Amino acid sequence: PLPNPGAPLAVASGNFLPEAPYSFVTSTMTLPTGGQALLVLSVLGTWGNPTGAVIDGTQTVFSRVRFRIDTPQGGLYTLTYPFGVMTLRAAAGGRRSINFTEDCLLRVPATCGQGIGNFFTTPLDPTQSHIGHFLAWDPAESAPPPGYVGNPAIPHTVIGSPCGTNFFRVEGPGLPPGGVQTPLFSVQGKEARICGNGVLDRGEQCDDGNTLNGDCCSSTCTIDPAGTACNDGNVCTGPDVCAGTTPTCRGAAISCNDGNVCTTDSCDPVLGCQHVNNTIGCSDANACTVGDTCSGGVCVRGPGPNCDDGNACTVDGCNTLTGCTHTPVTCNDGNACTTDACDPATGCTQAPVNCDDGNTCTVDSCNPAKGCAHTPVAVGTVCDDGNAATKFDACTAAGQCVGVRLLAPLIRTAGEDPSKSATIRATGDGRWNGTTARVRLTNMDPARYPAGSACRVDVTAGALAGAGTISNTLAGSVAVTNMDFARTGTIRTGDTVSIRIRCTVAGVRHETQWSGRFAQP
Repeated sequence: PLPNPGAPLAVASGNFLPEAPYSFVTSTMTLPTGGQALLVLSVLGTWGNPTGAVIDGTQTVFSRVRFRIDTPQGGLYTLTYPFGVMTLRAAAGGRRSINFTEDCLLRVPATCGQGIGNFFTTPLDPTQSHIGHFLAWDPAESAPPPGYVGNPAIPHTVIGSPCGTNFFRVEGPGLPPGGVQTPLFSVQGKEARICGNGVLDRGEQCDDGNTLNGDCCSSTCTIDPAGTACNDGNVCTGPDVCAGTTPTCRGAAISCNDGNVCTTDSCDPVLGCQHVNNTIGCSDANACTVGDTCSGGVCVRGPGPNCDDGNACTVDGCNTLTGCTHTPVTCNDGNACTTDACDPATGCTQAPVNCDDGNTCTVDSCNPAKGCAHTPVAVGTVCDDGNAATKFDACTAAGQCVGVRLLAPLIRTAGEDPSKSATIRATGDGRWNGTTARVRLTNMDPARYPAGSACRVDVTAGALAGAGTISNTLAGSVAVTNMDFARTGTIRTGDTVSIRIRCTVAGVRHETQWSGRFAQP
């Protein structure tokens, strides 16, 4: 009842209902034992202040769940309804042996137990009311009266359960297995369908606060299809079309770029593109000018750059495409006997090359066309190989200084004397310079010991063995035969060297044998 039934209904004056339902839903059924089961689900508006007085600004909403069941006997009963499941105990059977009412505020956390959510905030939130979205008639059976979610005078199947339980079921002692349930509900609630009020109501796809067409939300509050022409009121966009998924009119921003860096381009939503001259720095496309600036909408060139890098080793210039250039000067004087360089302070320099290879077995010189030359000195020229453990250091034909570390003088031990003559005696030795063992006999008679296949030479030197070679050389215009043998390996003090030479000349066999022992010279 109203506080003052005789006064106009008004919140501001405090003359309003203490409770006003948004939705009122009931379901009843008769149990096999004759008792009744009643479910009440309602969402109501009330006043959230300590006295419950009608005070503007304290409006709030709460939900109510009520069970009144005549159970056949005492015990625990399970009650399933569109917004969850409750387990309640009946102390004993009888009329209203279960009489349960629960009121919970919406929009604020409640302590009502196992609630599932509410239609004002987030569904499936256990801190909220046991009532969620509104229930409405199931349109698959029949539609409610226009403007309403149901007709309270006609029990009807419903939709709206977030749990998929659009029924009322009672299970417990004294009832058949599976309990007793009904899908029918008495639904009371009205729909407010007001297109153009700026509020998105049920059944509306959009509501932009007017009933005009051409703004992507039609006069019937439906969203215009994607691509429908519209006007967003901004000349800086276009062409404008509807988005299709939302009532949004939008167009791509037009380009106001006039390609001139000396104008500042912008767009005024009413006037359109604007091009204002500026005075910013610019480029006249000539890399040989600097400090170019805009004036009167054009780029005015600046002075030339200073390309002097202060380096005497470069030729300075300017390329209109790339700017300053610094080309290295050419200091090559065409003389291989000078080292060409450049001093940044003074320019090209030509210093004589140093051809000294530090080798006393070569004569160093320089050819202007070819550069340094290192000519070997005469073979046998005395030198120093820098090794105190060697003696008889001498230059080779290759221009190397080689000394003897171990020496083995050879003595004929058997066979004939192979000497060329009584004045040109055969002699020889074995030498080891630390890496290579060399054995040689010289001044052998070429008539009896010629080079070639007529002779066989066997040589051993320490652990080294192999065939020697016989060759003719000229010494003092006299043909002389030499025997040479060289192997890389290690020779130790006391190692022996032996030579056996066998030659057959004109059917006559000539043989001689020599030996010696390695020792420090």
